[in-house]
Formats: sequence, C-alpha cells, structure tokens
Amino acid sequence: MLPYGKWAEYTKCVNKGSDLLTQLNNQSMQTSIYTTYSQVRASGWIDYSGPGYRAGCESMLSALGWNRDDFKEYSAEFPDPPGEYVVYVNTVVGAIVIAWANSPRWPDQDQTTNTTKCSIPPVRRLSDFMFLAYQKACESDADSAASLARLEWVIHHSTTNSVSMEVVKQITNNKTYRPFPVWPGTEYTTTTDEGKALVGCPSGWGVAFMLGQHRQTDLGIKIIDKIHVFADKAPTPWRNPNLAFHLK
Repeated sequence: MLPYGKWAEYTKCVNKGSDLLTQLNNQSMQTSIYTTYSQVRASGWIDYSGPGYRAGCESMLSALGWNRDDFKEYSAEFPDPPGEYVVYVNTVVGAIVIAWANSPRWPDQDQTTNTTKCSIPPVRRLSDFMFLAYQKACESDADSAASLARLEWVIHHSTTNSVSMEVVKQITNNKTYRPFPVWPGTEYTTTTDEGKALVGCPSGWGVAFMLGQHRQTDLGIKIIDKIHVFADKAPTPWRNPNLAFHLK
C-alpha cells in the first residue's frame, strides 16, 4: 500500500488530467490572449536563443528519423522573480522538446500590507511560451498554417518535477531506480488512469493548456491520445525519464 500522501497526490493528478482531457474534448478552455512571440519580449523576458539542438531524447530522434538540424532553439529568462524556458521546435516533423521549464512564481506576500515585492510577467506560463515559439518558427516556412497544424509531439525532456516523478514511479512501478526503456518506452493511452495522471501532473498539464487555449489558431483542435515514458539511450544508468505527449 502506498503512503497516503503520495496516493492522494496521484489521485489528484488523475482527476486533474481527466478534467483537462474533458475540456479539450469539449473545447471549453478560455482562449489565451497571447498571440505573437513579440509579446514574450514585451513582457520583460530576455531572449538568449542559440544555435544547435542540445536536449537529448536520442532514442526517439533516431527511431523516428528526425534531423537534429531541423530544430530551432527558443530560450528566455526573466530576472525577477526568476524564470527560464528552453524549448526546441521542429516544424518539419511537428515537434516541441521542452528542455527546461522554470516558471516565474508569485513571491510570498507581505502579510502586513498584502502586497508583493515584485511583479509577474504577463506571459509567464510554459503553455503560452512554447506555443508562441513554435508559431514563430512556422512563420519562416513556405506554408506557415500547414506547419502549425502539423504539430504532433510535445516531449518533456528529463522530467525533474518531484510530483511528476512520483507519478512516473508509481505508474511504472519503478521505485528502485531501474533504468527506463529506450524509445518507444512504455506507452499509456489517455483512456487509462495512468495516462490521465501523466496529463494531470505538472509536467503534463502545460501541454493540455497549450492545446486548449490556442485551438482557435491554425493549430486547430487537437487532443492528447497517448504518452510515452522512455529513456534517452541504452545502456544507461537510472536517469529522469522523458515524457512524449502524442497529439492528434
């Protein structure tokens, strides 16, 4: 029997994932007000995007025949409160790889004045950042609308969030740090509690929000139908796994 606290957290993720998937199916999420990558910079983010793909996921890239040179990096940091995003987008195959995600957080409020010490940027959520990055990359393609509609994969590389890792350990029964299998790893459909928990954990809900809140663009109406949990390459010691969300 799992400790109650961890079991309760897992149940919360299942319920949250179920709710998010229902909202995607019903197309009931509120539409995001952010529509261009220029709003990222206007919000105070400092762009430091560089060349080259450095996110790993080798077993998936190799098996699917993806070219590393087709990926473009979009990286930005926010100074105070600190936040940083690094994503790689590939409009040729329709993929986003999240290499690093640290959202600016609301600072503790002053209990006396009920005010905060610093402000949160308007564009602050990973769901908006990665959509705007992918859309920006599509703009240089001959048919930008087709490139945007092509989005099929969102991969969270090397999941580090503690709640997400507890969910992964629980559904894979991997609590003794055994190596995870390489691509395709273990697949979970979103009709199962395991799949719902992955959508509803912190490493998954941003993908659902991106799809639901940007559906009125050329991205169109998409849902998450399955998630792969896999390792970068073999043989490898135990490392934080990758989560690949398949969209359709």
